[in-house]
Formats: sequence, C-alpha cells, structure tokens
Amino acid sequence: MSALPTPGEVLGSSEIASCVAIVLYGIVVVQAYVYFLHYKEDPRWLKGLVGAVTFLETLHSVLIIHILYTFGVTDFGHLEFVQSITWSVAVSLLIDLCIIATVQGFYIRRIWILSNRSIWLVVILSTILFTRISFGIATFTLMLTLDNWLSFRQEIGPLFTVAFGIALALFMDFLIASVLIFYLLRNRSGLRRTDHIVTFLIAYAVNTGAITMVVSAAIVFTFVFLKSSLLFAGLNIASGKLYANSLLGTLNARQILRERHDIPSVTTNYFSNGSRASDMVFKQPIRVQNKSGSRTMVESATQHSDIEESGPTKHDVYVA
Repeated sequence: MSALPTPGEVLGSSEIASCVAIVLYGIVVVQAYVYFLHYKEDPRWLKGLVGAVTFLETLHSVLIIHILYTFGVTDFGHLEFVQSITWSVAVSLLIDLCIIATVQGFYIRRIWILSNRSIWLVVILSTILFTRISFGIATFTLMLTLDNWLSFRQEIGPLFTVAFGIALALFMDFLIASVLIFYLLRNRSGLRRTDHIVTFLIAYAVNTGAITMVVSAAIVFTFVFLKSSLLFAGLNIASGKLYANSLLGTLNARQILRERHDIPSVTTNYFSNGSRASDMVFKQPIRVQNKSGSRTMVESATQHSDIEESGPTKHDVYVA
C-alpha cells in the first residue's frame, strides 16, 4: 500500500506556480499603465477592453491570495482539508476563462480584418472558441459538484472536460498564430521598412503563441499523469495572465515600432472607414512614389496608412 502524499507534495509546486502568477499580474499592471499613458487616442472600446482585462486580472489575483491563504494558513498541515476544492479555485477558473476568451476574441477580430473579412475563417475560429468555453464552464460546474480533488481527479467527467478544453485552447493558439503569420507573409509589401515591421509582428506572434501552447500542454500532462499533485491548477492559474500580457504586449508594441523605425503616430481621425490606428495590423493599400514620380498602390498588412517614398529606401510609415 503506497503512502499518502504529504501536503508539500500536493501543494508545493502549485503554490510556486501561483506565486509566479502574482508576478505576472504585476507585469499586467505595468503594461496597462504604459498603455493608458501612451495611447489616449485609442477608441473607447479598446480602452474599455484593456480596462476590463486589467480588472478581471486584479479580481483573479485577489482569489489567488485567498487560495494561498486557505491552503497555507487556514488548512495548514491538514491534508483532508487540502483535498477539498475551495470555492475561490472554481471562481478563479471561471475568471481565467473569461480573460482567455476575451484575448482570443481580440485576435479573431484581427484575423477577420487581415483576411479581408473572411466569414468562414471567423466562423471556424469562433466555433472552436465557443466549444472551448463550454468545456471550461463544464469543468467549473464539476468542481462545485464534486467538491474534492480526489473525486475530481478520478472521475471520467473532469478528465474529459479538462483535457479536451485545454487541448482546444492549445489548438486555438496554434491556429491563431498560424493564420496571422500566413496573412502577414502574404501581404508583405517588398519595402524594407514595412517588411521589418512584418518580421517583428511574426516573431511576436510565434513567441507568444509558443509560450501559451507549452503551458497548455503542461496543464494537460500534469493533470493526467501527476495525480497526487495540484501543479495543473497552479499552471492553469498562471495561464490567464500570459494571455493578458500577450494582449497588452501587442498593443504596447506599437510604441516600440514607432521608436525603432522612426515612425510618427497619427490620430484616429486619420481613418475614414471606421477602423482605427490602434489595431496596428490591418490590410490597407499604401501609396508609394517611385523614382519616376509615379504613384503605385502596395498592399501592406502592417498598418492603415499612407507611405510617401521619394527614393528607393526613404519612406514614412504611419503606425498607430
């Protein structure tokens, strides 16, 4: 007969992951501050989106503190209590789900614009996202119903909802990154400065997508194979903050692009078609003046803007 796991074996790695999540929340707060400081001209809906994500992250972090206090103080040394699913764990999962759905919905909107408003592509991605949300809600319900980790880890229902829900999140991250990269590559303008911007965006999409995919794979692995540990719960807590930082990093990267490529900003009134500069990755014709003085239209996937070029290498790119 195998010995019962100690509280340290059950909670140790999970609490470390939760502490990492708090650090990631600090980065979220800094990024939100930078965003509201530099992008006052962004449309209200985008500022509201950033504010909502920051608020949800704050609420999520408060729940993390409650979880750590419950396991580390209230139920300290009592494995029978530690095995109970605290209400704050279930609620934090629900908030985490809202954050991930919001961020992935933002990227779906970006793909909709990049793909020249491809309905079928948006429908496919939205269906996968809706299915992933459904699995998450089912997992939340099972947490409240089963009430203890032992049953939650042994029942087939949680195994199905957690494994398939996280697998769909991983697949969604892969699809979003792949589609973004495809359209960015397809719409390269051939101009050195704009191509550098596209390369930057591609690298960012690959890096952020890879991080969230690795964490999602780790959640599934630890949930299925590490039965005596709650590490999967700690990783799941941290995953939402990775998505929030991905969103805020994408928005704040516009300032880096402006500084790196000497790109002046433009006001949101510049765009007359209802789109805003804050979206950064749009497909829009840009004007280029070549050596002969004639103007040609070049497709660019990096901005809603005009490019005036007086020579083969000199041109001004306007990126929000």
